[in-house]
Amino acid sequence: MVKRATKKKVRTTRAKARRKPVASVAKLLSETPANADHKKAQIAATRAVKAQERASAALEKATARKDAAGTRVNKAAAAAKKKKTAAAKNAVVSARTAKSKATEAVRNAKAAVIEANAAVKAALAEITTIKKKVAAREKAIAAFVAKWERAYDRKVASVVKKKARRKKKARRKTRA
Repeated sequence: MVKRATKKKVRTTRAKARRKPVASVAKLLSETPANADHKKAQIAATRAVKAQERASAALEKATARKDAAGTRVNKAAAAAKKKKTAAAKNAVVSARTAKSKATEAVRNAKAAVIEANAAVKAALAEITTIKKKVAAREKAIAAFVAKWERAYDRKVASVVKKKARRKKKARRKTRA
């Protein structure tokens, strides 16, 4: 008897179903600002995005330097094995210190990138919060206006009805 392998069904959770796709950074920054707070948030987000790009570029440079330092260490170690002179050994030591400095620079650059990503995320969250607030305000205003218009229409209708009643009563009095 051979057992068949059952395929697992991929289930989407309610949280995943509710989650809306995140708007792109460029789209959020290119929108016309709804108010002064929105404009300030967009400016802050633009600065954060530029800082993020600079941090990413710095990380790439630091990584390239670290790789270059690694190859230098290997070359110096190979040369030291062949020559076995003090100068060759000193070259290995200096290459290793350069590599350790480059590694430290990469570590710092990675921390800067993480920090920049967090700043961008916070700025974009602020923009979406402001947009939601503006939308809620507009919705509340629309609801109020609709309610006010209904009440006004009822009031006007009652005034018209009263006038009609008065005219009717006046006609009856003149006939009698």
